Amino acid sequence: MIYFVTKRVSYHNVQFNDEIEYECDIEKLIDYCKNLSVIGYDMETGGLDPYKALDFLIIIGDQDNQFVIDCSRLT
Repeated sequence: MIYFVTKRVSYHNVQFNDEIEYECDIEKLIDYCKNLSVIGYDMETGGLDPYKALDFLIIIGDQDNQFVIDCSRLT
């Protein structure tokens, strides 16, 4: 299952596919990951320079569940 962690309100009525669940909160992500021994991590940024590029998405998870964190809407 893919969980989308965001506070963006425009995704309420959008469905990308049957495996995406919206409006997961960061607490659910922490609860899921705290007992995992291996966690996968990926970032989507706005450039190639790690010191200047803005983070847009952070993806954290394992083989069963992935959490896509919308960095632009969590603050």
